[in-house]
Amino acid sequence: MFEEIHVFGGRSFSIFEAATGTLVYDSGNDFEVILAAHPIYGAIFNASNSNNSLKNRSDNKGPEPEAVLVREIEGEFYAFVLLERIGGVMIYNITDPTAPQFLQYLNNRDATQGGDEMGDLGPEGIAFISAAESTTGIAYIVVANEVSATLSVYALNNVVLGMDDISISENSFTLYPNPAKNQVFLSIPGNYKVFDSLGRNMLSVTKASTLNIGSLPAGTYIVQNDQGVSKKLVIK
Repeated sequence: MFEEIHVFGGRSFSIFEAATGTLVYDSGNDFEVILAAHPIYGAIFNASNSNNSLKNRSDNKGPEPEAVLVREIEGEFYAFVLLERIGGVMIYNITDPTAPQFLQYLNNRDATQGGDEMGDLGPEGIAFISAAESTTGIAYIVVANEVSATLSVYALNNVVLGMDDISISENSFTLYPNPAKNQVFLSIPGNYKVFDSLGRNMLSVTKASTLNIGSLPAGTYIVQNDQGVSKKLVIK
């Protein structure tokens, strides 16, 4: 009879002292604890990037950290860690490398257990666009998703990005699933407009947390909130 089962595969990120190779920090089971308690993605905890089956990857690398990007922003250091299976990015402040602080988890995939997997799937690479390089004056992270062949673009508010603040601009929002067919969920309830590729207002909602898009033809649209933040939406 087996009393313990051990499986291979890293489920965390580690920080080493460069000169000596000494391990100064490991996130342990942080990712899975955060994901299991997540109000949206807890429903598909440890799902893979090819299905929405609960615990599908629990016996094999779990969320499977795939890539990490470290950047200094406004005097603080941040680690952006991609999770290849359930998707999304974990953001940590690592200014003190011996005591990193978890800030936020971002994802843009459908979280319907047992349903078809949709949205951004299989993050593989990540790039950082500084505020100085950006035409908007706001920093961004861009995530390349190999399974869905899509890009996730998240705006970082370079003013409030710090130890005591959420790292993502309070005016930003997320659409999921995306691409979608009949209904889209909004991460932040509010007032939104949907424009087609010709700039025509096709749909407007007030104090809404969902968009009912079943009547709109397939194509690419722009969803904009009343703060002027825009996101691309693909309707199948």
